[in-house]
Amino acid sequence: MKNKVILDEMQQKTLLEIEHKTLHIALTGLLIVILIQQIFWKDGQNTLGEAAVLLISSGYLLLSYIKNGIWDRSKPFSAKTNRVISLLVSLAMGIFLGVTNQLRYHDPLSSVLTFVISFLSMLVLLSVFFAVIGKLYLRRVKQLDEQADKEEEEDPLR
Repeated sequence: MKNKVILDEMQQKTLLEIEHKTLHIALTGLLIVILIQQIFWKDGQNTLGEAAVLLISSGYLLLSYIKNGIWDRSKPFSAKTNRVISLLVSLAMGIFLGVTNQLRYHDPLSSVLTFVISFLSMLVLLSVFFAVIGKLYLRRVKQLDEQADKEEEEDPLR
């Protein structure tokens, strides 16, 4: 049985925007729930389900974006932007883990070390991650451009 599309183009665009916002609300909600659970419970196993859903969903989005040659809706690919994002996320993660450590164990030295180690670790991991993803993205965009040029050469009436 074939599904008949009953929406016009404007309704389909509106539906896509609603689904897009819903996805971002769900992913942000999962992240907030994980952070809250990490603050109030020492056992990290409480967040395994939420973390798995967040990672799988984010991974699917990332792979889909790269496959289709999409980087971001409003910003072009830029190594500088990726460095800034890496720095901000690393800083936020370091502060979060340092504060959580202080709330749990009340040891300032341990909290500072937790901040420094997590900040530097995250910064290195994210820098490498963005470098690899950036290369994959640029390679895919080049492939898509070459494919479009080839199709244009084959069909000059397009």
